[in-house]
Amino acid sequence: MLGPEALERAYTRGKNQKKELGRVGWFGIVKSILIPLVCSGMLMSGLLHLFLPAETEKRMSRPRNVRIVGAILLGLVLPATIWGFYVLAVLLAIFGLPRLVTPGQSIRLQQLYSRRVHGVLLLVGAVGLWIVSRLVPR
Repeated sequence: MLGPEALERAYTRGKNQKKELGRVGWFGIVKSILIPLVCSGMLMSGLLHLFLPAETEKRMSRPRNVRIVGAILLGLVLPATIWGFYVLAVLLAIFGLPRLVTPGQSIRLQQLYSRRVHGVLLLVGAVGLWIVSRLVPR
């Protein structure tokens, strides 16, 4: 028969394990949604570039909007670095920094080719990232 002290120890031990699992669980959940989040963003952006090129051109010809996209990309660098997605972090920084610092040049560069071409590149990038994320062992 278990005494009150043994029951208290078992209850406390279970409570502490639950807290530890909770922290690890949230960390794991957030880590597990980073790649799908980036892939989804690239997929949506690519589809908008493909099917609404005039609207995309209108919106993404404004430096303010280009800077926002750059800030979002740079904001994803920290989580990617923390969770060990170093190649993704470098790519996000390479594509985000020019958009944030020199949006005018970024706009001119993207006007060299069609928005549809940019959409296809975004779609290929999203699919490639998804495939690579599934092939790399965790």
